[in-house]
Amino acid sequence: MLLPLLAAAPQDRMLLDLAATCYWNLDATDAGLQLMRIVADTGPKDAAAWGRLGAMCLAAGDRDGAIQAFETLLSLRPRNVPALASLNRLRPFAPDSARARTLRDLARAKKTQASDRTLALNAIGRIEAASGNHHRAFRAFRQAKALAPPPYPAAAIDAHVDGQIATFDPARWPAPHRAPDSAEPRLFFIVGLPRSGTTLVEAILSRHPKVRSIGEHPVLQDLLADLRRAAVRRTGTLPPDQTSWDWFRALTPDDLARHRTAFYARARIALPAPDRIVVNKLPLNLFDLGFAHCLLPEARFVFMLRHPLDTGLSCLSTHFGSPQAFSYSLDRIAHMTLAAHRSLDDYATKLGPMLRQQSYRALVEDPEPQIRALVAHAGLDWDPACLTPEDAAGAVRTASALQVREQINRRGLDTWRSHVDDLSPLVSALGGSDWLTGWEARDKQATEAGPP
Repeated sequence: MLLPLLAAAPQDRMLLDLAATCYWNLDATDAGLQLMRIVADTGPKDAAAWGRLGAMCLAAGDRDGAIQAFETLLSLRPRNVPALASLNRLRPFAPDSARARTLRDLARAKKTQASDRTLALNAIGRIEAASGNHHRAFRAFRQAKALAPPPYPAAAIDAHVDGQIATFDPARWPAPHRAPDSAEPRLFFIVGLPRSGTTLVEAILSRHPKVRSIGEHPVLQDLLADLRRAAVRRTGTLPPDQTSWDWFRALTPDDLARHRTAFYARARIALPAPDRIVVNKLPLNLFDLGFAHCLLPEARFVFMLRHPLDTGLSCLSTHFGSPQAFSYSLDRIAHMTLAAHRSLDDYATKLGPMLRQQSYRALVEDPEPQIRALVAHAGLDWDPACLTPEDAAGAVRTASALQVREQINRRGLDTWRSHVDDLSPLVSALGGSDWLTGWEARDKQATEAGPP
């Protein structure tokens, strides 16, 4: 009832703007877009409103609407870097075009803010890559990430994986038989390194009528942080030998019941929903599958496997909305890749059939049998709608917003081959060609595993 009233009162643009943001954040995509279009149309000189509309259209898969919004913004502010970068993603600029020259000028200008310089350099890299100038593209991507790298907690990540291997034991909290009158949905966690295909799998499953996705909701990590803080409060101090897994030793049934209830509340999962599957797609949840298993013992997991050089190149060349500290150098990318696979090795042994390793290559080369296996792993009956993830409704708020709107294709395979020389430091940091050969054998084994 509220939407028609708001739409009928366009004179209060501030109220409409707030309402549009509220609807959008509540995943009412169409309502948020409708209101933001009114805000932009009734404020033709409001560049910020056109920028917000463009970002919403892009996330919602409205390519034409996004182009129009960003073009309008640029007519007001021709040197707006976010608009130039977004429009370049939608309609790539020629290397010698006026807008490409503008981006280069902005990247060189000392007055340009660091965040805008980063975005401009990333856009230049995309322009060069689209023109086949791969070495120049790679150099621009590295320059973009080198401007302001955030701290990267390599030692803490290693310690966390060490603690997982030494401490996590699923036998301590075995999965109970599901009660016939259970009101709770089953959770399905999609994990893996960013840019490994997690958004594609989310879109595939979201086409099923019994699936709801909460996207990249940090609820699992937030609750785990609460448990760790509680452990510190109980001791009154932080012991020198405390690890990120000390919560596991002190865990009680009451802790689990309380945090399970909090999980559903914070993720806005309405109960009862016994026949539903709720998808949580946050790639770096990969390190916290042990906590997810304790909290939600019937949960299933899928870990996406994409060639480490393709994933590494994509992470380096992607300007993430929220900074991914590991993506700022090849050494960091190698460290994160090795840590992720060390964690996976342990979880694969301990979680057994609850964890599926999904080959990205197999998924895009021969989609139907792989999609059938994913649907079966989620515990769902087959639905052919899952074969058309490009038709998934709702906004896509990740760096894959454009790719996931396309039919499943092979364009993401072997992109690293155009940058083989530039990526040689990544190969060395991973452990050389022997490590990559071992990874390829794992990927092949995952492909041949078939349905659970």
